[in-house]
Amino acid sequence: MPPNAALMVILLSISIVLYRWREKPWARTGGIVLSSLVTLFCSVILYEFMTNTNTGIAQIFFHHRLSDWNFGTIPGRFAPNTAIAILLLASAMLVAYCKGRVELAQNITGMAVLIGMLAIIGHAYGVRLLYNLQIRNYMALTTAIALVCLGLAILVAIAPEGWVAIVLRDDAAGMLSRRVLFITYLAIPLLGYIAVTYERNSWMSSTFGIAMIVVAGLLILTSTVVRSAREIRQLERDRTLAEDRLREAEKLAATGRLAATLAHEVNNPLEAVMNILFLLGNDENLTDNSREFLKLAEEELLRVTHITRQTLAFYREPASPVPVKLSDQIQQVIRVFQPKLNSKRISVDFSSRVDTEFVIHAGEFKQIVTNLLSNAIDAVGRDGTIAIRARECRDIWGSGESGFRITIADNGVGISITDRKQLFQPFFTTKGQRGTGLGLWVTQGLVTKHGGRLQMHSCTRTHRRGTTFSIFFPAAWTVAPLERNDQAAAYRSVS
Repeated sequence: MPPNAALMVILLSISIVLYRWREKPWARTGGIVLSSLVTLFCSVILYEFMTNTNTGIAQIFFHHRLSDWNFGTIPGRFAPNTAIAILLLASAMLVAYCKGRVELAQNITGMAVLIGMLAIIGHAYGVRLLYNLQIRNYMALTTAIALVCLGLAILVAIAPEGWVAIVLRDDAAGMLSRRVLFITYLAIPLLGYIAVTYERNSWMSSTFGIAMIVVAGLLILTSTVVRSAREIRQLERDRTLAEDRLREAEKLAATGRLAATLAHEVNNPLEAVMNILFLLGNDENLTDNSREFLKLAEEELLRVTHITRQTLAFYREPASPVPVKLSDQIQQVIRVFQPKLNSKRISVDFSSRVDTEFVIHAGEFKQIVTNLLSNAIDAVGRDGTIAIRARECRDIWGSGESGFRITIADNGVGISITDRKQLFQPFFTTKGQRGTGLGLWVTQGLVTKHGGRLQMHSCTRTHRRGTTFSIFFPAAWTVAPLERNDQAAAYRSVS
């Protein structure tokens, strides 16, 4: 490599490094000055070639070593194709610094890289025209490699924009373009070099070498297309999944706005009803049975008020949940649905083997039981049966920690395989106009919130129809960390 060419490569390398801090005045000024010096130097070298004159610029640097010059041209003057490539690279840096037209700078850099690649191929294949241009001095192989590396460095430095950014992206276009460029600029020239080497050593004929290049090129291209098609299909699936998640997020946002609006409108009448119940409770003519029902109505109304306040974000749960007996909470929910159970002649078999009190959020626990019991009542027909069980246990299929499990089973129609896949999605319902599609979605969210695990078993066969929901809660009912959310719901179903 001629010393002047090496110097130009070093100056351009410094300019590329300074481009990283181009927002700072000193870096921007330094990069522009260096690129301008390289542009001026190469322009004068090309002028000397075109006019066959000697301006003396090639002898400014390294004059003490130019006595070793062994070319027929003026000492210190590098090849014209080298000057053109370096001039293109310096011009690309000036455009990137001054004009900000990144894509134009990338196109100019691409032309310089192409000149370097032609020189490398010329040296490898022995084709002098690609690196000599019919002039006594030529572009050396080391110079060609240095120019290609310099051009790639410029492309990477200005890659956040332009067509190079498309090549470096992780989407289908970037992946496919990188593989095609690899085949074009590396695989095919390498195969050609191998074939030429074998032919020069008389290891194979020219025809056989060309045939091998064609076969190898077809195999590489086919494997690249097949692999790219497979990954593009996976990217398409990921895109479809992301779009589905976006639609679900939009549904959730709409649900939140609707819930906040309804909660705001319902909150005022609730306060009026609470005042009426308070006045009614002071009536001395009420019987003990009426007072019991009145107390139950007040508790349920307080729970509704709690839900509306929580929806409006005006209310927060206490820092520590309160200790309650699970059987009392479940029996309160059953009494609320007793008129509906009596009208459909549905029998509820409830048993509890939980003797100790658990520290839980009573309102949210009753909301979970309410949602599941309401679905069970809607699923069974007249004279149906619903079984509710509560027991202390360990989560043997999960973390192994101690806690309690609530099971609600019915002998209803069961849930079809198609519906099970969408069962916990918002707004999905099997009840037609009677359902909102939010009950199970809310239930799953509450179970996940407190680190629980929800399992479902359903069957649609005639002799064993029905659905069972089983929920495990840890003994310490606290807000679950995010890493446990993926274990919050599990589904087990048979047809």
